[in-house]
Amino acid sequence: MNIRKGIFYVNNAGSNNVSVINTAINRVVKTLKVGRRPYDITESPNLRFLYIGNRGSNNISVIDTRINKVVNTIAVGKTPNDIDFNPNGKTIYVVNRGSNNISVVSIARGRVIATIKVGRRPETSSFTPDGKYYYVPNSGGNTVSVVDVARSRLFQTIRVGNGPFQARVSPDGKSVYVCNRRSNTLSVIEVATNQVIKTIRVGRGPTKNYVSPDSKTIYVSNTLANTISAVNASTLRVVKTIRVGRAPRVGIFSPDGSLYYMANTRGNTISVINVSTNNVINTVKVGRRPGIGRFTADGKFFYIPNAGSNTVSVIRVPGRPRVIDTISVGRRPVQGFMLTR
Repeated sequence: MNIRKGIFYVNNAGSNNVSVINTAINRVVKTLKVGRRPYDITESPNLRFLYIGNRGSNNISVIDTRINKVVNTIAVGKTPNDIDFNPNGKTIYVVNRGSNNISVVSIARGRVIATIKVGRRPETSSFTPDGKYYYVPNSGGNTVSVVDVARSRLFQTIRVGNGPFQARVSPDGKSVYVCNRRSNTLSVIEVATNQVIKTIRVGRGPTKNYVSPDSKTIYVSNTLANTISAVNASTLRVVKTIRVGRAPRVGIFSPDGSLYYMANTRGNTISVINVSTNNVINTVKVGRRPGIGRFTADGKFFYIPNAGSNTVSVIRVPGRPRVIDTISVGRRPVQGFMLTR
């Protein structure tokens, strides 16, 4: 398929629907009604289904991408905040921030088959690549819950910094990086021992971290400091503090790994970072409150939802990046997913 004939799905948290955009013409071709306040979105390994977490109605909408229709609605816990596919492809784990638990959903049965109690206010979580453990940061308890996936039960609780907001497992499965939003630190957990082996001081209000495709650098979004801490993954030291726009939060790497696009939520911009130099090489003005965007598979275009202006900005990447189109969608678009086959 021509990459420009892909489909971009956008969760509209304010209008309780998903906009389906045909990227060949950059227009909404269908609007799908889902639950209340849709937020997170994840795809099945074969890309046939999308799973939408509805924070306001405490359920998951399942979209069949072949026909662009909601084919199932699965009741889960309160305020589903994060959805992750088990590496075995058989279950999804739904982090329920409001009920302090994990709903384990069977893909084959289309329903919850287990509920795992974790700490208070669980946030963005992560599987190990082998599917053995699932790491859940609990922002209300300053801990990380380690879930034994095979047994669907809590295995261990690890104390970290204040306000852990995200746990990301390294690509090699050996480490877990935890952003502690209220203590301005990054906790490094060794998977082999499930112990914190390093606490790294970063900027104010770290909320998200992303590991570069070459696994050399951990980029930490310091939302209150308007910076990104670049941490050397080998030495576990901050090697550079990169000034970006206001309230940086979610970053996305280009398909070839050479660029890092950071959405500055209150700056209404995208900071384009050269991964090899850790320098900002361009700043692109987009709509108000940019959220979670996606590149096309060839890396030539970047689609970013703007929650404050009810639009999606289309950025042309090669050369000097610039917005080439603005697409009107539903109310408060927060996150998107790019489907190409």
